[in-house]
Amino acid sequence: MHPLSFDSVLSVSEIFRPLHVFLKQPFMTQEEVRNRLNNVFCRVFNDASMVIAENTTPKDIDRWDSLAQMNLISETEEEFEIKFKLQELIAMKNVGDYIKTICAKVG
Repeated sequence: MHPLSFDSVLSVSEIFRPLHVFLKQPFMTQEEVRNRLNNVFCRVFNDASMVIAENTTPKDIDRWDSLAQMNLISETEEEFEIKFKLQELIAMKNVGDYIKTICAKVG
């Protein structure tokens, strides 16, 4: 096949594919993010039965202190292979905010 043949040219659908498709990173729904984030909470708080909701805040979990917050941030960054900016961390007031921020980062 010649390097400039039509077979080697991107189709219109390939040109307009979202970036995550080209990077081979799967798109994650909010539900998938919430489920994976729930697993992070279970690990950090050592409670396999823990179930988080979008309105869950540190006031709802007795052991969610400043050290737990640092562990949540670290574990979440590792789980989703992302890095939070300081402004994002300050803005997150509940689990729903975490989910929205993660979704914005992972697609």
